Amino acid sequence: MPRQNEYRTKDIYIASMLSLSEKLLRLEAQSDFFWFIFSNKQACEKKVNDYWQGETRVETKAFVNAVKDLKARVFSEGTKNALSVY
Repeated sequence: MPRQNEYRTKDIYIASMLSLSEKLLRLEAQSDFFWFIFSNKQACEKKVNDYWQGETRVETKAFVNAVKDLKARVFSEGTKNALSVY
């Protein structure tokens, strides 16, 4: 059950972008994928809206490293369905 001030996404690229500036609280497994749960729902929603509007700018190397870090976290959860987040 989502908490009031949490933002949830299953998109690893949006999660990677958010992780550059927002706190990743946890991963939640759901059947064949993971939810990435962030604090500060309002800030996350603004950043995701900016992303879809093409207004987000991030440092490329930091973004690539954020994707790698989230993939590592998913695999460390030890589920057979970890590939679903890609």
